[in-house]
Order: sequence, then structure tokens, then C-alpha cells
Amino acid sequence: MRRLSPVDESVDDGRREDRGDFFTGSVKHSAVIGANITREENKRQLRTVTGTPTTTLFNPDPFQPFNGVIALNPNIGDITGQSQAVYVFDTAQFGKKLQLNGGIRWDRFDVNGINTAQEKIDRVDKMLSWRGAVVYKPAETGSIYFAAGSSLNPSLEGLSYSIANTSIEPEKTYTYEVGTKWDLLSQKLLLSAAVFRVDKTNARTPGLSPDDPPQVLDGRQRVDGIELGFTGNITRRWNVFGAYTLLDSEIVESNTPAEIGKHLLNTPRNSMNIWTTYESRWKFTLGGGIRIVGHRYGNNINTRQVDSYWTLDMLASYPINKHLDLRLNLYNLNNAYYYDRLGGGHLVPGAARSANLSLGLQF
Repeated sequence: MRRLSPVDESVDDGRREDRGDFFTGSVKHSAVIGANITREENKRQLRTVTGTPTTTLFNPDPFQPFNGVIALNPNIGDITGQSQAVYVFDTAQFGKKLQLNGGIRWDRFDVNGINTAQEKIDRVDKMLSWRGAVVYKPAETGSIYFAAGSSLNPSLEGLSYSIANTSIEPEKTYTYEVGTKWDLLSQKLLLSAAVFRVDKTNARTPGLSPDDPPQVLDGRQRVDGIELGFTGNITRRWNVFGAYTLLDSEIVESNTPAEIGKHLLNTPRNSMNIWTTYESRWKFTLGGGIRIVGHRYGNNINTRQVDSYWTLDMLASYPINKHLDLRLNLYNLNNAYYYDRLGGGHLVPGAARSANLSLGLQF
């Protein structure tokens, strides 16, 4: 679905946003009107490799000579994606307890160019999405909300090089969420909880009829979830953060019978993180935490999976002065071997134990 190994890509992003407050009677409105323009370029050149190194994947020898041959395809794919969007959102405050917010967004996504097979790629999608929410505050320190919204995924969003994707309309996703947030212990502890459903109503799936394109929009995918979180101050200098997410994914409808009832690829059922920081009176900050990700499947028929993993990270920072900040980040201190990303035909291992020393400059 995503582009693979581009040899050159660039993105230009332009955004303009205006905000304003006004009243209609006793109702206060806070409106946002904005526009966004993005341009993305992608060039790709395929290669053919003959010969196989004898070193192993799990214990590679970076100094082993490679005696094979790497031949570059002379055909270079060159595709450009341009998007324009306008949106308007409004938050209406009805007294102290009730708030309504919502808005719409219109996107135009234009992709054109030539793929590595020297075929013309050209498609324009015009998409309208929306979102809205009702927020009720039964108390000054707490709120309950219901939110819903839509989004769309054009078939060429990853600047796909497949000409078959130029005949597919955007996928549509609808999200529904009920949640609550509470400030407790004199605003020293913030608790949040949410239950949500994400429903993709026209997911891509293989075409069945002789007249169908390779992919049609006859699938349906669903994710039901729970999210719990907390943010608190144990002392004035000691902060803690944590979150847990449960995802119950299911392929509801598909033209591939083996996929029906299975879990979506790369969607862990359980994941969580805990993080804490402490700032000394000398402004020296120490922090650390763990991140846990449950097992995930590498395909939609659930015959491939990667194990769960956890990593331990730490940081130390010190403000040299009001403009300079020195920071040391330590990643994966337990040196876990895990896969950061996986798709239908590839795996990307996560970084091993590593460190990063940086100097931040503030103006």
C-alpha cells in the first residue's frame, strides 16, 4: 500500500488558518477557517539482484564481500501528488455545561506522472469529510463526550505505482467515540477513558467478476477499542504519564473467504506505555519508561505473526541557558529484538540499543 524505497522524494506544505470568536445571542462561538496545500514528489528506480550473500539475517556480517550483480532498470518512475484542502470548524458554548463542536473539510487530491513500467498515472479525487461532538460537563472538573466523524483514503494516497489503483474510488471510514475526562486531586491527576469504533465501509478487496478491476471496494473492516490514560504529578517536580489501548479488529466482509473473521494486519490487540520524569532543583531532568506492544499479524489471513515486545527508554536533559538545552536519549536499553513495522511482504526491525545526544536551540 505504501511506496517502497523511493530514490528521491520531497514534500512542500503550506497552511493558512484564521480563528475568530463571536456570539449568536447568548451562545459563544469559536470558529476556525483554514486551507492547506501540499505537494509531494516521488521518483523510483527498480533493480535486479543476482547472487545471494551467505551471511545470516539474525547475525549479519557487514564486512562480507558481495560477489553478485546489481543491475538498475533504466526506466524511472516519476509521480507527483498535489492536494488542496479547505475546512471550517466551530465550537459553540451553551452556558457552562454544554458544548457542541463540528465542521467539514473538502479535499482535492491530484496524482499524475509515469510509473516504472512507463504507464501513465493520472487520477483526481474530490472528497468531503465531517466531524462533530457533544461535550457535557456534569462538574467543573469532569466532562463526558460523544464524537463522530468521517475520513477518506484515496487509492493513490501513497503515490502508488500501480495503474490498477487509478480506477478505485476513495475508501470511507467512520469513527464513533464515547469518553470522559476528569481532573482530580486539585488538578494533580487527569484521568481519561474512551470506547470507540472505527468502521471502514468500502475496504479494498480483490475483484471477482471478469469485468472487475484487480481491486474493488466490496470489503468491510472494523476496529472496536478501549483507551485508558492518566497524567499526574506525584510531587511538583515528579510527573508520570501512562496509557493502555485495546484493539479488537475484524475483517467483516471480503472477497477473500479466508480473511473473513480474521484480525487486521499490524494491529496489536494490547499496547501500553508508562513514562515518568523528575526535574531537580538544579533544573537537571531525568526520565524513563517502558513501551509494550502485543503480537501482530503480518497478513489478513493471520498465518504470519510477530511476537509481542517491550522496550525501556530513558532521557537526561539540562538547560545550559535560556536558549540552549542539552539532551541525551537512550533507546531500547533492554536491547529487545522486535519488528517496528510490518506489511504484506516485508518486515522492518526496530532499532537496537542506541543513544542520541542533541543540542536544542530556542529563539
